[in-house]
Amino acid sequence: MVKSIAVLKKLALLLLIFLCGSGVARSTPRTTFEATLNMPQVLINFSSEVSSYDLKSDNTIIICAYSFSKEVFAVYSENDGISFSSPILLSKNGRHPSIALKSGNVTISWEEAIPNHINNKHEKAIAYLKSSDGGKNYSATEIIVYTGEALTAPNSLIDNNNNIHFFFLKNNPNTKENSLQHYFEPLKKINPIYSSLSEISGLRTVLSEDNLKLFWESSYSGKFDPFCAVSFDNGASFSNPMEVRPGNKAKLLPPEIKSPPYGMTLYSTSQEIKCIKRPEDHLLITAAVSSDKDFPADKTINFYKISSNNLSETIIPVAFSSRECDFYIRLSADNGLEHSGYSNPFLYKIRPPKSEFTLNKPKANDWFKPGASIYIEASFEGSADSISDEAEALLSINLSKLTD
Repeated sequence: MVKSIAVLKKLALLLLIFLCGSGVARSTPRTTFEATLNMPQVLINFSSEVSSYDLKSDNTIIICAYSFSKEVFAVYSENDGISFSSPILLSKNGRHPSIALKSGNVTISWEEAIPNHINNKHEKAIAYLKSSDGGKNYSATEIIVYTGEALTAPNSLIDNNNNIHFFFLKNNPNTKENSLQHYFEPLKKINPIYSSLSEISGLRTVLSEDNLKLFWESSYSGKFDPFCAVSFDNGASFSNPMEVRPGNKAKLLPPEIKSPPYGMTLYSTSQEIKCIKRPEDHLLITAAVSSDKDFPADKTINFYKISSNNLSETIIPVAFSSRECDFYIRLSADNGLEHSGYSNPFLYKIRPPKSEFTLNKPKANDWFKPGASIYIEASFEGSADSISDEAEALLSINLSKLTD
């Protein structure tokens, strides 16, 4: 019941913003937003239409940003929408805000009109600021700008590593080219994702534990083509754009093992598996290693590798048990939209080298006085993987085992 009330309160806030967008005669001061489930209460009245807004919430806070009369404001609530803060002015020349909220960290971006002193006109840039206290205080505004090109429709995101990303559209008025751009805030770096002479719209991001998906539409002459790009490394790299129209692509196939060859005897417990795939695919490849050909979960270890676009071969480091055994490996792939299924398993015979300790000191003919301290030095030959972290050595003198 408590969860349902919280949801209804958030829905009430959405209705409130919608109703306020219709406009009234004049701007009035902030009023209290009362906790009623029947009718949304007035938070702010506006003298003209609210052109755009965004709303995000987590377990402790609700953030709403909106643009009104070329200005961008933000309000926050810490009590499930029962009351909100006074509006905080973010920009006097902006519109279309976008919020990213994660664990009390807030980032708000918007379209900002900045003066071009060369042609005495305004250019569309992306502005943003950050808050680490749930929207109470914000950093200084930062600007992303391309001279002579318009940047619009920002989409803000905070990834699983708490890094900030912005996705936005760029238009070149000379070439008429539209492009989708990605700005990685920690490095202040812009990467192009997609470009077209067609109009781009409907930009949306979906973040999960495994990947980050970016969706958009490209339209021409009334025809809309949906696209998606996927990142498996929190935005460090993206796949080539993929059309997501049903039935437009061949089924995703698993990578194939190229080396070592099937049935080979391996003498090291650490190996590199080389596999091949279609170079146009951007994949998260899983190498499953098991001592059982049926790959039960309790006997299987998975190793992962991201294989980028334009690569036909990928190296996946794997590790085996140090004991003599036969192991099976099979590969699968995920492009963010579908899973490939599994490749045929490869069998390998693991034969690690024998391990041996050699006593270096004391020597066989060394003499010691009664009560003397004896320092022992030994060397080990073999695979280090064959010794566990808790391994103990047993020492004996004159066939009597030492206890200390």
